[in-house]
Amino acid sequence: MTASVLPRGVLAGLLLLGSVVTPASALDRGQPPPQALGTGPNFSVLRTPDYAGRILVVTFWASWCGPCLNEMSVLERLQQEAGDQLAVVSVNIESLARFREVRRVLSKRLSLTLAHDGDGSVRKAWGVGPIPHMFMIDHEGRVAYEHRGYGNDFIPALVDEVNELLRRQAHPDPASTP
Repeated sequence: MTASVLPRGVLAGLLLLGSVVTPASALDRGQPPPQALGTGPNFSVLRTPDYAGRILVVTFWASWCGPCLNEMSVLERLQQEAGDQLAVVSVNIESLARFREVRRVLSKRLSLTLAHDGDGSVRKAWGVGPIPHMFMIDHEGRVAYEHRGYGNDFIPALVDEVNELLRRQAHPDPASTP
């Protein structure tokens, strides 16, 4: 398998307004994340093992959060560039009625998976407080990166991290396999 490396030139098209990115530590890097991802289309239960072998980006958001919406646009573009090697699941933390309303609008322009955390249990399991809050899960199902907040200055680092995960997926380290 060859890795799709995202061009750094894609950054110009990704620049959006947002808040400052700060380091986070809710989940330990290198450990498996919680399996729960919320409820997806048609009330299907989404779980991290559903994305085994792929890079998974999980982000928590709400429609009233401007930086969250900006981040989702960037993640949509990254998912399009990386193809089926990358999956994005955006977990909404609002009421079901509000989520349905927003999903109806967003699903017309976004292909990433929109999930819902109806009772807050997914958010709690992942250790999420303020939003946006993003996790990158590598192809082996382990937490690779975690970010709280969003800002234009974060986009180059995000692209670099995705590229690193794509390279690791295409050329796994034999020392890391049991």
